[in-house]
Amino acid sequence: CTLLSSVGPGLDIAELCGGVARPTTLAIRRRLKAGQNFDLVTNVDLNKPSHHNLTRQYISNNQVMVVVMAPTCGPFGPMGKFNRAINPKSWERSYQLAAPHGRFCGEIARMQLRQGKHFICEQPLGSDLYHEHPLPQVLNHESVIVQRYGRCMAGLKAQFGPSKGTAI
Repeated sequence: CTLLSSVGPGLDIAELCGGVARPTTLAIRRRLKAGQNFDLVTNVDLNKPSHHNLTRQYISNNQVMVVVMAPTCGPFGPMGKFNRAINPKSWERSYQLAAPHGRFCGEIARMQLRQGKHFICEQPLGSDLYHEHPLPQVLNHESVIVQRYGRCMAGLKAQFGPSKGTAI
């Protein structure tokens, strides 16, 4: 992993599973202090414990105010439930790939709460990711708000029409 020197305390945003880093791009346009995007596209594999440690250190050392997370939803969302029913072996492979970094996002959310910082975790409406440890504890934290929204407002379209989602 070719990560991650500290850039100094006081970052406004960093991303986990950020893909092409759209929130970071918007933050930069707004002149916010943006940090790393931890994703396969930046050579960070959040299924590797060594990358977990470096990511935790980076977020903590840089005092990231908001961590934006979009872990893989494949096995957890509505289509994943359908896939589990009709093709359990395929679903299991998908789950084994997605669950480790989904749970790690929960760990980062918990860390952010302990440090008095913030996070956003985006998933489709009804996602089973929120049943994975430690996310049930995160959801029960007094300062966590679950916001349901129409993802079509952000331009996302599903195969069968507008897409709905949640963010915590």
